[in-house]
Amino acid sequence: MPQCSFVARYGLPCPTCGLTTSVSAAVRGDFALAFRSQPFGIILAAAIAAAALGGILQMLTGKALLVRLKPRLWWLAAALAGALAGWAVVLAIGYGRGSLPIH
Repeated sequence: MPQCSFVARYGLPCPTCGLTTSVSAAVRGDFALAFRSQPFGIILAAAIAAAALGGILQMLTGKALLVRLKPRLWWLAAALAGALAGWAVVLAIGYGRGSLPIH
């Protein structure tokens, strides 16, 4: 894959850099790699697993379990806040180690 244009322009990872790696690592149980890549990925992986489990239970029981999770603006706000908080952790770790900004 080509380098992220945000990294190329600013020398910093973008708020979603590492999210795919983080979710993949969390699913495999490598939480250290998941946290280093993008801490929000651990939460996202757990939410995806919970939604999948809810869908399976709904399918098996016939009860409308997922209907209760109606789309709300605060879901979007919480996801955005989580991604930004994870990005802040990634930046803090990178600056602390001296690996940021990327030149």
